Amino acid sequence: RDLVRSRGLGDVYKRQVSTQSTGETLKYNFPKQTKIALISTIQFVSSLQRAQKEVCSFFDTIHIPQIRPLSSGEILGCTSPTIPTSNTDVLVYLGDGRFHLESVMIQNPKLQAFRYDPYSKVFSEEFYDHKVMHNTRKEAIEKAKNVSLFGLILGTLGRQGSPAILTRIQEKIENLGLDYVVILISEIFPSKLRLFDDVDVWVQIACPRLSIDWGAEFDKPVLTSYEFEILYRSLLEEQNQRDKNEGVFEKQQQQQQQQQQQSSSSSSSSSSSSSSGAATTMFNNNNNNNNN
Repeated sequence: RDLVRSRGLGDVYKRQVSTQSTGETLKYNFPKQTKIALISTIQFVSSLQRAQKEVCSFFDTIHIPQIRPLSSGEILGCTSPTIPTSNTDVLVYLGDGRFHLESVMIQNPKLQAFRYDPYSKVFSEEFYDHKVMHNTRKEAIEKAKNVSLFGLILGTLGRQGSPAILTRIQEKIENLGLDYVVILISEIFPSKLRLFDDVDVWVQIACPRLSIDWGAEFDKPVLTSYEFEILYRSLLEEQNQRDKNEGVFEKQQQQQQQQQQQSSSSSSSSSSSSSSGAATTMFNNNNNNNNN
């Protein structure tokens, strides 16, 4: 029941845990008016639902959010529901470890997060440094702007890879006039990517957490498909601005050439008029001399 504060970074078998201790822990640490959202992994989903039934008469609001096609309350490392703050004050994760919990913390940065470990019986408040994560990913996108060759990774582990997303990214790279190479691998390691020296930027179509959690371990930027969209928009704007500037420059050159041609034409006309005037004067002078 002791509440400890921890700072850190983050089986398919269903496990049964003591819902009585879970319910008692919630009652002990939160006042009755607290609005609670319960989440977990698939192993503890059934225990999560039983715990909700045990404490629903105590708390005014305690609910289990869902993001389809996952089960109610279930989260994955890269898939979590967006929980409205209007009916939620805190989210409580039932399970061990932080990897899955960090998924829902990333998705809901404004909610206070807690973790109850059913094995150690430790209830802790958890934190995630969103600012550091955002700055790290922004730096990766900025670094990726100096790109000539993209490396596109289609993950083959489970159902992580999406051929449709790959096709969309390929079309956008072609629209930029840049080159790319496609590789299919099940697991992404820095040692594997180092074999491709010519690749400037990697875009992985697998698990977003690969870039978020371990992106700094790679020599080259490893972007998610979403981060690629940000990069693409930036590169496209730069390209359009460059084309626009070149068009303005060419137009200015054309105007200067036209002005020079007009100046030359005016000078030629002036010279011709002066010559004609001089010839007329000489003709008149000759006539006057003859008359004399």
